Amino acid sequence: MANALNLDNGFEAVSQVFKNKLQQDLKFREKLAEGICASLEKAGLEAPPIETTAENIRLGETLNVAAGQEKITAAAFWWGYHFVIPEAVMKEFSKVSDVVAAFMAYGGSLIAASGGTLAPLVAIVAAYVSVQLALMQAVNQGKGVYLSATWISPVILVPTPIT
Repeated sequence: MANALNLDNGFEAVSQVFKNKLQQDLKFREKLAEGICASLEKAGLEAPPIETTAENIRLGETLNVAAGQEKITAAAFWWGYHFVIPEAVMKEFSKVSDVVAAFMAYGGSLIAASGGTLAPLVAIVAAYVSVQLALMQAVNQGKGVYLSATWISPVILVPTPIT
């Protein structure tokens, strides 16, 4: 199969395709921006105005969900990656009926829209949070939780407390 991805370049290849699509396709950016706004509104948050011009979309840049609001962030390392779920967001997860929508509203959509290395993993992490919220709350020591995984097993997430 000529177009098959192997494990060595799969995540990088998917990220690059997504990044290229965001850079080249204004309609795709507009549709993605509409999805982000819909996720924010579904979670009961006011969506900021979003313009999808090339000048205001800087791929890989940390974007704010709303001024002064804590958000989910993520970082990639040589060993793997982690998502940072701050305490304020952990508390919000306890209040909502749709944890996946809240995850996306509090930063997941923006991480996916960045087109970076972790963009393809956002859906996996959101699903994990939805299913394992009780475990994450048990691990939390009042400052939030890291969700970490290695590149060898990128879908096996381990929650650890932020200390």
